[in-house]
Amino acid sequence: MGLDNGAWSAYQQGKSFDEDAFSRAIDKVGEGADWVVLPDIVAGGMASLDLSLKWLHRLRGMPEQQLIAVQDGMCVDDVRDYLGPMVGLFIGGSTPWKLATLDAWSALARRKGCYLHVGRVNSLKRIKACAQVGANSFDGTSIIAFPDSINMLTRGVISSQQQQSLFNPRTKELSEVDYDCGWQM
Repeated sequence: MGLDNGAWSAYQQGKSFDEDAFSRAIDKVGEGADWVVLPDIVAGGMASLDLSLKWLHRLRGMPEQQLIAVQDGMCVDDVRDYLGPMVGLFIGGSTPWKLATLDAWSALARRKGCYLHVGRVNSLKRIKACAQVGANSFDGTSIIAFPDSINMLTRGVISSQQQQSLFNPRTKELSEVDYDCGWQM
């Protein structure tokens, strides 16, 4: 089970991140979570990373794994030194930015041996994109808004699990994955 920080919901409602609510969630379920998304600022670039790093030090070891939410304006060099088996990536940001940079984040995750989660995956196209880059997990809310879509999306997940992509960095030897992660400037 993953524990999100609530920043996206607050953003959608035009509210500020609720630090107290997040702290209560950590107290209640943090120890049992597989990972937690560190607090971030939606589309907040480096200010978002600064906030996440404050919480990274605060929550070290609880749960065992924390995810830094990368946002528009960040690049692989901004987070590379913080990542490893205990600190992974949550791909946030605007949809165009997320889709344009997903390959680079995936290559970085492979190079650093860290967990890769993609947020707001609500279509077959995005499920396939997650499978192609070797994301460990993804989330989306479309089945809540459109319950009839669950069968179609489930079939997409099953199909993606059965068909490996030749471009998935997790299927390559580490020496075959570029250190610069193919970042496009």
